[in-house]
Amino acid sequence: MNALLILLLGAAACALAAAPGQLVTQGPATAKRIALTFDDGPGPQTEKFLEMLARHRVRATFFLSGELVALKPETVRRTLARGHEIGSHTFNHTNYKAHQRDLLGAQKGPNAEAAAQARAKSDLLKDLRATHAAIEKCSGAKVNLCRMPHGIDRPWIRDAAREMGYTLVNWTYGADWNKGTAQELLPGYLKAIRPGAILLFHDGGKERSKSLAMAEAVIQSARQRGFEIVTVGELLKAK
Repeated sequence: MNALLILLLGAAACALAAAPGQLVTQGPATAKRIALTFDDGPGPQTEKFLEMLARHRVRATFFLSGELVALKPETVRRTLARGHEIGSHTFNHTNYKAHQRDLLGAQKGPNAEAAAQARAKSDLLKDLRATHAAIEKCSGAKVNLCRMPHGIDRPWIRDAAREMGYTLVNWTYGADWNKGTAQELLPGYLKAIRPGAILLFHDGGKERSKSLAMAEAVIQSARQRGFEIVTVGELLKAK
């Protein structure tokens, strides 16, 4: 069994520790462990994040957009080869809260809400299947973690995740999309370093130097404070 396959199987085993359809925002607070997560990639600067993580010997979890996977297959394969975990971030970052609202506006009759939810769930399942297929075709990996764009949570979203065998992963803290410099936003991240925390950053997008700098500062601070940095799957497996 080659090293890449061992890493993939290990990540999958850890991720399955949380039940499909379950939404988590943090791991167990029983050990000084945190997880770093990155959204919206693979992007133009993802390689810089991989290089930074390699320097610090840190493995993280990357939530990938399906439409970008085919554009940067080598980056996806390199992400896995370096021991990182990957999950679904849907195909093109659709806001499913807004999508459900739009569907409801087009429905009429006493069962309008139920019909809108059923259609939204159907659309999400198609989306998740397309993303899953893109990742599997590119890398052979079968993901079992999903982060919904904007962290949207609805009962029908959990039902769709359960059907896909996905654990839904939100976050304990994230702020790199807000205005402000890395120096201004970093204190929030440093304060959020606590047992079980899942921290959100973004590697996808045109300009992520602020996110890159803050992620590296978090790694350095966490290590100085005696924290271990693991993937989401490993964090959820902790007892």
